[in-house]
Amino acid sequence: MEHIESFPIVDSHYTREYSKKKFLDSNLSISKMHRLYLEWVENNPSVIDSRVLNVTFRQYSDIFNNEYNYAFFKPKKDMCDICEQYRLSTPEQKNNLQIEYDEHISNKILARERKNADKKRAENDSKFCIAVFDLEKVLQTP
Repeated sequence: MEHIESFPIVDSHYTREYSKKKFLDSNLSISKMHRLYLEWVENNPSVIDSRVLNVTFRQYSDIFNNEYNYAFFKPKKDMCDICEQYRLSTPEQKNNLQIEYDEHISNKILARERKNADKKRAENDSKFCIAVFDLEKVLQTP
């Protein structure tokens, strides 16, 4: 199933540092990939070994699930506009966005570090209170 490597890998925005799993776009599914595989086999008969011409969905699914460390990306949290724009950019566009993206990631890390420091301080200092809100979930879209 070399063709699996031809599908773009999607970084898990929030869990990539904890996981070795590779994620495929959520628009894909095993059944869609199997259909694409069968179309590819049909269009490239000279390249394919005769043993794989009639791979059933069950065989394809078993190989996908047991021999590859892939999953379909379903974000646990929303991805911000800057990260999403960078992720979907061409290499040339990424070069143009690199400074803004690096600054954004730096700010994200700094904000997380400050939030964690404030949470620790609140645990140890009864006169210090911290409240954290995720306003992205409540912003209205026109």
